[in-house]
Amino acid sequence: MMSHLIYGQWDEFIDPAYGGTVQYSEWDLFTTTTNTAPDVYGTAGSITASTGFVTSSLNIYSFSSNIDFSLSGASANNLNQVSLQFLVWGQESGLTIPPSLFIQDEVTGIDASHNQIFYQESFSHPNFGSTTYTGFEYQWDLSGFYVSDYRIDFQLRVHTSLDKVRLDTTTETPIPKLTPIIPVSPDCSMVDGEMHLTFPTHLGNYYQIKWTHDIVNAGPVESWSNLGSQIVGDGNPVQVSDEDSMEQASRFYSVIITN
Repeated sequence: MMSHLIYGQWDEFIDPAYGGTVQYSEWDLFTTTTNTAPDVYGTAGSITASTGFVTSSLNIYSFSSNIDFSLSGASANNLNQVSLQFLVWGQESGLTIPPSLFIQDEVTGIDASHNQIFYQESFSHPNFGSTTYTGFEYQWDLSGFYVSDYRIDFQLRVHTSLDKVRLDTTTETPIPKLTPIIPVSPDCSMVDGEMHLTFPTHLGNYYQIKWTHDIVNAGPVESWSNLGSQIVGDGNPVQVSDEDSMEQASRFYSVIITN
């Protein structure tokens, strides 16, 4: 009977730094291609390969066909974020079908909201010659979904082996990063009897011009009359004309900015 040491996480994996209720699992040493449990437990999950065999280096490999992998997982709480990372040996283009996440009984998978190759190193293997380590990272923002039981499917090219897998999940809803609100100072000028307001805009900000002719009794700016519709900032200056500006002896203007 063979025995192998179980070791901790691979140093090159990325920590997604999730908050909330976090679960983490890692598969380092594969001893079977069916319902492989993680070496480092954090989630109730397993990995199954459609074909191939376990190599002497405890990878999953096939020399005859592409390999379909399926990672099944479960959580007692609704998941909001999932991160999958895996290391493969073989060609640089060893990933033929990128990971897609399926929830409950849905037949359509959810594409990752972010993905990257986070690690790549070429080396010479004593049995296979020149080959490449490639680390893939895929993340899903599952806000708006209810996710407990799930499955992640992906496919590797023939002559490519799966070496290590890391899975991170969290129940915390990501906090959206808002664009800072940048104040502006409109330039006002009278052109052909009409008031013209010109001001810069910034990408991610929205602008609504308000006006009143009676600033003493007008109340809060939000209750003033709109001059035109909301303007979407794109980084370019805008000019707005008030065609009715001559109807009163005076008008006061303000720009409400939101993100």
